[in-house]
Amino acid sequence: MCQRLRAPSLKWISDRRRSLLCSPPTAVNVSTCPEKISATLLVRSLRSVFNTRTRRSSHKSQSLDSVSAPLAVEAHDLERVYASGTATVAALAGVTLAVRSGEFVAVMGPSGSGKSTLLNVIAGLERPTGGTIRVGGEDLTKLDEQALARHRSKRVGMVFQAFNLLPRYRVVENVALPLAFAGTGRALRLAKARALLERLGMSARAEHRTNELSGGELQRAAIARALVSDPAILLADEPTGNLDSANGAALIALFKELHAQGQTVLLVTHDATIAAHAERTVRMRDGRMVD
Repeated sequence: MCQRLRAPSLKWISDRRRSLLCSPPTAVNVSTCPEKISATLLVRSLRSVFNTRTRRSSHKSQSLDSVSAPLAVEAHDLERVYASGTATVAALAGVTLAVRSGEFVAVMGPSGSGKSTLLNVIAGLERPTGGTIRVGGEDLTKLDEQALARHRSKRVGMVFQAFNLLPRYRVVENVALPLAFAGTGRALRLAKARALLERLGMSARAEHRTNELSGGELQRAAIARALVSDPAILLADEPTGNLDSANGAALIALFKELHAQGQTVLLVTHDATIAAHAERTVRMRDGRMVD
């Protein structure tokens, strides 16, 4: 018959804990005294709590690291020079900019300040003549034309002031066009385009031609086309420029909704009331960042 044992001492628990942590667990012999079984289970419970706290601490550390989102765009001393006869024009003259994933950033500046050129370089539509530009961690200056085309089709979505929709195609076909260039099958790309149009409140206009749409509807269709490839970054070049105030406000509300869902948005505008809706505003003048 088992003798009644006193509660295990802290030293005994500590010794047993070290023993169990340093060796694989063994099966408990049910014929052992209940008190010894309870002590063993207590030690294993302590080890479980210890390990759980360790895992939680590790998880907390990872969560703290994720607070600092990775850079979506990183430009250093970016230059873009154009030849104009015998003279040269510097559209970008040493631009440095960092945009983190999930940010909504507005780029403000007067006409000719280099805003649109900056967006074109980020989109891979133009090559810089100096400096470096990384998008999603990849240095665009080192990519060939084929790789830049992949960058444009998969990593960025571009919204233009003039919409740039093709009039001979239905709205749903315009939205699906980037997926066609990427080699996606017709049925799949049209299904994805329709789903996106529904998300943007445009499902009733999916089968219409672009000349049947209002200005606000044209811009929503253009945004749907920019988003259809699930881009990491949405680039918008004066997207409210051709819209009335009501449609412009609705469009900015849409950008804010996309941002709330985690979309990185980089918007170019000369309108301070539009820029005020962004999470952060940077300003350009004469091809340079001024603040």
